Amino acid sequence: MIKLKDILKEAYYDLEDHPKKKWIKQSLSSIDPDIMDYLFNEYVAVYSDEGLDLSAYSPSELRNSYDVVMLIDLDKDPLPDAFIFVRGDRLKLLATDGESASKSEVIKKVVNMVKSEGYTLEASKKMESIMKSKGAPFIDDEKKIKKMVGPKFIEWIGDGYYKRKLKKGGVIVKRMYGK
Repeated sequence: MIKLKDILKEAYYDLEDHPKKKWIKQSLSSIDPDIMDYLFNEYVAVYSDEGLDLSAYSPSELRNSYDVVMLIDLDKDPLPDAFIFVRGDRLKLLATDGESASKSEVIKKVVNMVKSEGYTLEASKKMESIMKSKGAPFIDDEKKIKKMVGPKFIEWIGDGYYKRKLKKGGVIVKRMYGK
């Protein structure tokens, strides 16, 4: 019997069988539960360290909230070192294992996706500063931003910046990168 994982080798179907140093785009429904737990824990650690609001509170909520995840494994251990959760054409969550190579790789990937591949990224804090310094295009159209952000939109500031509500309450200033 032919199995899907035998045909599609470029995936994290298990920790022992995936390519190294190559970005993989994979449906979240096909991610191994152990890898999903790992991704969730890394996401919580990175977002908590940065003082960012969480948008998912369990591995299953993370799996159900997004379409695909992009992963890369850069080192000798079998775990993903950087990842990006995607919904539609929006880059929603990104994190790394904290290593400088992983951080560099995820930044290169995100900037390329926003500049060349038609994706958007709603950025704040450190990621906003990085995107700005890399010359990533931003959306400076209040009507478009209001439509993209939806009912969480609060106020247009200008130059692409706006205030929006956070899931757990509170307000943050963000900027939407993309075209």
